[in-house]
Amino acid sequence: MGEGTRGRTGIKVEDRGAVRWVVFDRPDRLNALDLPTATAWAEAIAEAAREGSVRAVVLAGEGRAFCSGGDLRAFREAPDRHTYLRDVADTIGSGVLEIKSMDKPVIAAVHGHAMGVGLSLLLPCDLKLAASGTRMGMSYVNVGLSPGGGGSWMLPRMVGTTRAWEMLLLGEPLTAERALRLGLVTQVVPHEHLREEAQAIGERLARGPREAIARIKRLLWTSLESSLEDHLRKEEATIADAAAGAEFEEGSRAFLERRAPRFE
Repeated sequence: MGEGTRGRTGIKVEDRGAVRWVVFDRPDRLNALDLPTATAWAEAIAEAAREGSVRAVVLAGEGRAFCSGGDLRAFREAPDRHTYLRDVADTIGSGVLEIKSMDKPVIAAVHGHAMGVGLSLLLPCDLKLAASGTRMGMSYVNVGLSPGGGGSWMLPRMVGTTRAWEMLLLGEPLTAERALRLGLVTQVVPHEHLREEAQAIGERLARGPREAIARIKRLLWTSLESSLEDHLRKEEATIADAAAGAEFEEGSRAFLERRAPRFE
């Protein structure tokens, strides 16, 4: 990470222009999540959602992995495992909901391993880049745990129930290429270009129409729980609001004038 990096327990935060990077930073533990790291991550996500100067967010990991899952050593050593795991799951859940509800696009830049909760945290992101050679899986069952981070809710909605059963019950890792075929990731890129590509996409989104992007996110998420009839009404209201706004004025004018739009 470059200048302007701000650290906290297990997490680095850096602004690259209008793109906020939130990076897991426990490379010696392959970025496994314990309670302090989960707390720092959720706080960093909430801050990114609140700060007006941030127009896009990238999630990434230092070292050899994006996130290898939960920190089993910390789980086992907790005096009260029940309370500790509940607190970890609750904290991660708050961050997942923040990603889902924030108006800004969130990009995952995944490499190495994204296992267990590492894969769960990939799912709510709006765009998902995976480095070639990445392995990812719902590995909870392999250590006698059930899923967290909303994984058992999002996974069947993204890959279908049949594949979700397979991934959750067998816990076998996927290659980046199979994840792409299943629709779990947006694209697979060479490992050495992962962060460059994530930053480029973040900058493109940061230059885009902020309100239109927020409306698109809201429509996509609500579509997962709405009937077609209800969703058509939401689309009707949303596009009418957009047409009355400054972004459509600039975007449509730029199209007719055959130039790139300049969104504020």
